[in-house]
Amino acid sequence: MLVCKPISTPVEANTKLCVDEGKDLEDSTMYRQLVGSLIYLTMTRSDICNVVGVLSRFMQKPKKPHLKLVQRILRCVKGTFDFGILYKKGGTLKMKVSYVALCVILVLLLSEARVSLAVTCNALELSSCLSAITSGGAPSGTCCNKLREQRPCLCQYLKDPNLKQYVSSPNARKVASTCGVAIPNC
Repeated sequence: MLVCKPISTPVEANTKLCVDEGKDLEDSTMYRQLVGSLIYLTMTRSDICNVVGVLSRFMQKPKKPHLKLVQRILRCVKGTFDFGILYKKGGTLKMKVSYVALCVILVLLLSEARVSLAVTCNALELSSCLSAITSGGAPSGTCCNKLREQRPCLCQYLKDPNLKQYVSSPNARKVASTCGVAIPNC
């Protein structure tokens, strides 16, 4: 792991982990220690919270794919060793305020990245919008929230012949514009 190439994201999109998939690890102690250390690291690294939480579910009987994902997270962490904030002794108040502003910006960026990575493309999430799309009525607040969450997945839905008729219909475009979500041209 010392000579591995760093990466920017802790997990690939649409990665799925199963309890029964893959071979058992011969020694699960190392897996447990690594996940335990990553849990500790989530206090300062909000971008890995979600995936580490999922990996911690497999502590009892980890498999090789679970260990591969732990190694990927370590590669992501390795790429950020040089991140940090330096507080100098005797620094001015103006300097400290700029550091606090930088911290706030970093937290906002990381939370936004975590939300965008956490999207799971599932057309059933948009079931609350189905009545508004079929009837042409006004969408509910739940529908608008789900539509905003599923925005990154709309291109994928447009490629599915069963879903395309709903996503690209005039009523769907009306619902999307009411919710303030633009349907992409894919």
